[in-house]
Amino acid sequence: MKYTSWDRSDRDNPKLLKEDGPETLGTFSSGSADIDGDFWRLSVDQKLGASATTSDDRVFRITGNLARDKKLDVSLDGRTFTVTNEQSNDWIIDDVNDNFVAQFSGKNNGVRMTNLEFMHEGKVELSTEEIV
Repeated sequence: MKYTSWDRSDRDNPKLLKEDGPETLGTFSSGSADIDGDFWRLSVDQKLGASATTSDDRVFRITGNLARDKKLDVSLDGRTFTVTNEQSNDWIIDDVNDNFVAQFSGKNNGVRMTNLEFMHEGKVELSTEEIV
């Protein structure tokens, strides 16, 4: 997979797509998500971070002030990543060994239309759940 994008035709239930679709990786609502038939509980606190808990109680978490911090720590069921603001609204994702994994930009419609581009080229393997 080279990137993800969003289908926001249903504004209350946006779909995360593999590349431009039509394959859907997940459908989201304000407090939950359906990820390939698995129910995830979602929680967001702008000042503390966000989490997704799978039906088998695995936790994917990002910590930090989501509106202000320039560096956020991510734990995906024990795998560690860092999301770093490089400049303006441009962000990169590195793994624990500082391998470049992905990038996205908050420019031009910001998070509403963000495409997450994966740059790992075999260096960092991600499961579909970790990508979501």
